[in-house]
Amino acid sequence: MLFLICYTLLKRFSRGRKLPALKVAEFLNGCATRLSASFFTRFVLLFMPLMVFPQDSLYNYKIMYKGDNIGWMKLEKSTEGDKSDISLVSEIKTRIVVPIKVYLEEQSVFEKGKLIFSSQLSKTNGKIKTDKQTKLVNNKYEVTENGIRNVMPYPAISTNLLLMYFEEPVAAKYVYNDKHQRFLKIVKTSDGGYELKFPNGNKNCFYYSKGICTKIKVQRDLYAVEVILTP
Repeated sequence: MLFLICYTLLKRFSRGRKLPALKVAEFLNGCATRLSASFFTRFVLLFMPLMVFPQDSLYNYKIMYKGDNIGWMKLEKSTEGDKSDISLVSEIKTRIVVPIKVYLEEQSVFEKGKLIFSSQLSKTNGKIKTDKQTKLVNNKYEVTENGIRNVMPYPAISTNLLLMYFEEPVAAKYVYNDKHQRFLKIVKTSDGGYELKFPNGNKNCFYYSKGICTKIKVQRDLYAVEVILTP
């Protein structure tokens, strides 16, 4: 098709004149190249609104205890179309009587605003403490932990703890906690944070700036740490 257009233009241009074969070849090649570029540009402009490009977000945090940096946390969110994949990896190295190394790995997958898969893996000094997976099967959530599978009575889950790192829960009242398999109440604090209290009494308080989580205060029975977003 492009060659035919170029040939027609050449025929009109050379009417009554004789052109060398090399000139003809150069003209046809240049014409086809320009038409191809023009066609490609128009094609991109026409169909670009229909194209879906992945959107990635990556945040790094440092974990502070009494002014000392004792660990790190990395959060990543990849969104393509109506599907989002969120992952968290963190590691803490400290010493309480004996050296302690805590490793944590989590993942959540949302599709069309609904949680379809999540997993939690935690290790302390190399020993597995938590290994749990939640999967949406036939509109029901199946939880597998230590080889034992249970079905939860909850309907569709639209938000969970991992998603809170990327979305400020301005209007949300509850958030699902995969590890404890229950919804936690979100309490707005006087200093602008969003506090969650876990069944074991532990607390996390999330703080945001322009919708991005910049700090988490982690309170436990014997200690408290701060997870702070790094530039």
